[in-house]
Amino acid sequence: MKTNARHQADDTVRHALRAAGVACWDLDLASGLLRRSAGYDEIFGDAKPPSGWRLQEAFAAFLAEDREAVIEAFAQAPRRESIEFEKRIRRASDGAIRWVHLKGRAYSRDGEAAGIAGVVSDVTSGHLSAGKLRQSQQMEAAGQLAREVAHGLNNLLMVIGGNLEMLSERIAASEKTDRLLAALNHGVERGTTLTHSLMAFARPQDLHLEEVCINELISSSRDLLGRAAGEAVSIKLAVAPQALLCSADPRLLTTAVLNLVDNAREAMPRGGSLTLSTGVRTLDEEAAAAAGAGPGDYVAIAVADTGAGIAPDLLGRVFEPFFTTKMNKKGAGCGLSQVYALASQSGGFVTVESEPDSGTTVAICLPRVASI
Repeated sequence: MKTNARHQADDTVRHALRAAGVACWDLDLASGLLRRSAGYDEIFGDAKPPSGWRLQEAFAAFLAEDREAVIEAFAQAPRRESIEFEKRIRRASDGAIRWVHLKGRAYSRDGEAAGIAGVVSDVTSGHLSAGKLRQSQQMEAAGQLAREVAHGLNNLLMVIGGNLEMLSERIAASEKTDRLLAALNHGVERGTTLTHSLMAFARPQDLHLEEVCINELISSSRDLLGRAAGEAVSIKLAVAPQALLCSADPRLLTTAVLNLVDNAREAMPRGGSLTLSTGVRTLDEEAAAAAGAGPGDYVAIAVADTGAGIAPDLLGRVFEPFFTTKMNKKGAGCGLSQVYALASQSGGFVTVESEPDSGTTVAICLPRVASI
């Protein structure tokens, strides 16, 4: 009776832990075998796991840059009598990178260290949510800085422009002076354009949200998109067969898509192909938390190029204002920041997927409106 009661209690604990998204593991120090619960294999994505894992095999799931710290933590655990860390794994089932929180305590038999037992859970959503919060705070701080810089720069440009106008009226005209004055005026004009970009980024845009049919918007903008892509880039449209309605400001959304096409062209200086596609993305609670949006259906407008791609260490910075991956640092670096701001203010989000030498795909995802 006591044995049955103990088994029932163990089953209850296992079911409760699994319901909470927590899995169990037990490492035998003598053999190096790692026993796991079914929940452990679900977190690590092992559909058909071997009957027994050795610790070295478990280490292989962790990303190379995190693996050494994981190995060291397990090596120190018997002496410290505990282990705890949060590191990244590559899930075997789909290759997705996930954050796991692993915690355990060492135990002894006959006065000698015998094993380490503990729990592990997937904490990816928490890490992504924290990253979104940091990004939002960075964007807000950058917006305040941009506002101050824009006001100061605008005042300076007004003084410079006014003095140039008076100077042009007082000095004798010649080919050389005309060329110098033209260059100075061109510099003032470029500074004014930059000021406008800074102000557009710094202040929330005045959105006029309405129901927009994405297929119609793309079709009506086809000539604009072609000119933005240039003659060296071929455009392929892959719009969804059904009418997709979303909540957006059509004017600003068109500008955002043109911005993405311009970025794609810059990434393909020798030419290439660009695919503009539309579709629906459905987010569950976990995916929504990762995207910094609410669960539900979103209309996605994706621009994919065959350019040089973006290095992994730069991918997380593409939405930062004044940051650019364009060749020769052309542009003010506010384009993707404005795309990000538009999507966020519209209740949506933006995703960027890229690999060096394999191109980049940027998708603007906006709340879907059910067709009547």
